[in-house]
Amino acid sequence: AGIWKVHNMKRAGKFMSHIIPRLKQKAIAAGVYKPARWLMDHVANRSRLESRKNLAHLLSSFVKPGDLCFDVGANIGDYTQTLLSIGARVVCVDPQPLAIRELTARYAGNQRVKIEPVGLGAVPGEAIFYLRDHHGASGFYPDLDSPYKATTTVPVNTLENLVTRHGTPNYV
Repeated sequence: AGIWKVHNMKRAGKFMSHIIPRLKQKAIAAGVYKPARWLMDHVANRSRLESRKNLAHLLSSFVKPGDLCFDVGANIGDYTQTLLSIGARVVCVDPQPLAIRELTARYAGNQRVKIEPVGLGAVPGEAIFYLRDHHGASGFYPDLDSPYKATTTVPVNTLENLVTRHGTPNYV
C-alpha cells in the first residue's frame, strides 16, 4: 500500500505541475488572477503564508518600511510579496515572459511595485533565455539538470542602469 501511495503522489504531483501553470494563464486572461491567487494562498496552500511570515520576520531586521528593494530573479513574486508585507518598495527584475505576465497580473495597481522585464548582465543588450518546463529552472544557461524546451531572446540591462532609474536599493 505504501508504494502505491508514493506512486500516486508522484503522479498527482506531475499532473499538478502541468495543470497549475495552465490554470494561472487562464485566470490571468480572464482577469481573475488576484482572487484566484488569494484562494490558493489562504485556502489551498496555507503553509506558504506561514513561510512568508517567518521570512518577513527575518527580513524585517534589515528591511524597513519605505526601503527600496530589488527582487532580482523575481519569478512570480513570492519574495516580492514578503517584502511588501514589511512595507518595502520593490523593483521586480525578471526576463521570463510568463513570469512577467504573472507579476503584472499579481501587482497591477500596486504603487510600491515596479516591474523590469529584463535580465541583468555586464552590458545592456539582448541574450538567449532558455525556457524549461518548470519556469523557476529557466535561465541564461543551456546546460542545467533539466533540459530546456525552447529559447527566446530577452532584453538585458545592468544593475547600474536600474539604480539610475529607480534609486539605490537598501536590499538586493
